[in-house]
Amino acid sequence: MNELIVERNPGETRIAIREGGRTIEVRLDRLGAASRIGTIHSARVLRVEAGIGAFLDIGGRMPAFLPDIGDKVVEGSAFAVQVAKDAVATKGPEVTRVLVLDSGPLALTPTQPGVAVSRKLPDAARRRFRARLKAILGGEVSPPGVLVRSRARETDDLEAICGELRQTWREVETRLDVAPPALLWSPPDPVLFLIRRSRPTRIVAGDAATLARLRTRSPVAVEKVERPFEALGIEDELARALAREIEVPQGRLLVEEGETLTAIDVNGTGDRLALCLAAARELGGLIRLRDLGGTLVVDFPFLDGKAERARVDAAMKAAVADDPLGIDCMGWTRAGLYEMTRPRLGPSLAARLLDVPEQRPTAETAALAALRALARAEGARLRLVASSDVIGWLAGAGQAALAEVARPVALEVRPGYGLERFEVVRD
Repeated sequence: MNELIVERNPGETRIAIREGGRTIEVRLDRLGAASRIGTIHSARVLRVEAGIGAFLDIGGRMPAFLPDIGDKVVEGSAFAVQVAKDAVATKGPEVTRVLVLDSGPLALTPTQPGVAVSRKLPDAARRRFRARLKAILGGEVSPPGVLVRSRARETDDLEAICGELRQTWREVETRLDVAPPALLWSPPDPVLFLIRRSRPTRIVAGDAATLARLRTRSPVAVEKVERPFEALGIEDELARALAREIEVPQGRLLVEEGETLTAIDVNGTGDRLALCLAAARELGGLIRLRDLGGTLVVDFPFLDGKAERARVDAAMKAAVADDPLGIDCMGWTRAGLYEMTRPRLGPSLAARLLDVPEQRPTAETAALAALRALARAEGARLRLVASSDVIGWLAGAGQAALAEVARPVALEVRPGYGLERFEVVRD
């Protein structure tokens, strides 16, 4: 069963994708910190650095970086760009001039004409899709390009999807001359996009408002489950996945996230090959769930000969084969480490939820957990007793999230309380 779980809480919407009863992906949409990936902007070039790229003003705290520059990219020039990667730490978002309107099964590529079909599809299916899309686009003199993804074989309404994308592009075109910096287009509601992308057989909403909204747009029935992340065990799955040490059969994984590289150490006793194969299977889901990006290096226990290494390599490739971002398994280094790369589109899940070096929640994460408790509490007037860091965040950056509780809430700092300790008191 393929499930989509949506839980709306003050200051945050959490979305989980599950397959076979196991969470494989989690999206966080926090108030004031939503992902900008996919947004199209009218941008102005601030400066060009030869051999490196250009820095652009698209609106926002940090300049965006454009790596694929051409002769016409000079200081002061203006053009449309799309955010390809979110800002990470001190680096601003990365943008591209290749614009894509994504629907899941299909993507419109107005700056790159032609029909491209996923190589994951059989040759006969690829020919069928190519002919079908050319027929759909045949009415235009200069039709936009279309990318057909493998999940299109599960879709019956390609013509309708293509029509919606073309209409969206026509609306974007009318704004291309807007003076920069300006937002020209934002992707649709992330929940609706994920419904189209993952085609769930079950959708769960945790609140009445989300339930009502999705029931008018979802192709499958939507059911309500109170506190679904807790009820369905997703909270426990996240706690396990984000731990520094993760148990696997006959051993454990030690995960060390860095800004540019993630190192994973596999330790254990007994049959080393069995341990490595179990670790490879676990890593496939762990990498996607934690949304690890950049270079990934795995230190497996020493294996006897090429045959055993080949088995682990095959197991690792099979474990990551369904990752939607695509993982490049480069194999064994001369030092005996296993190396992979995965696109980094933004901060990892751990970087968003935790103070990674300390392996503890950030003040924001801890405060949002307290807000979930406040939203569930009974009483017309409430008081939150918590640490100075949590109260400080709620009184500052989190004021809008606190307001979503929709009841008067008094804030009280209690010396000696750790980040994760709080009390909700009825006044």
